Amino acid sequence: MTGINLAAAVYFFRGIAELRTAEERLQGLSEFEARIIAKMDKVNVGLQTRFEDLDRSLQGRFSEINEHFDKLERFSPLGKMETSLLPPADDASDDTAPLEKTTPEFQVAVEPTATPSPQQQSVPAPSSAYQRLETPDGKVYYRKVK
Repeated sequence: MTGINLAAAVYFFRGIAELRTAEERLQGLSEFEARIIAKMDKVNVGLQTRFEDLDRSLQGRFSEINEHFDKLERFSPLGKMETSLLPPADDASDDTAPLEKTTPEFQVAVEPTATPSPQQQSVPAPSSAYQRLETPDGKVYYRKVK
């Protein structure tokens, strides 16, 4: 009986030793998991900071581009440009000529005059589908009425 108790005690102590080894490994895994989470949080914060810096930089550049376009529109020496994809109109040409025989030519007409002042521009007829909004700097916007 003592031999059986001794054999059972040996197997019992081996099982306890294996259980302690498994617990130590699990504790090591939880520490490893905590270290990985901390590193991923650090990387995430770094990426978010870089994205925010990139966003701020892009917004600044877009505003610079818009300012440059506004300056170009204000101080453009070309004035108003008109383009046409229709063939030039000849007074002597026959309107009944078939279109297959004519070759289209492209024209670009540039008026070197300055853009007309807001008082000279004609105001379009009001539409019931759109609301006309004019800003203090003279720009006109139309908003669709719901």
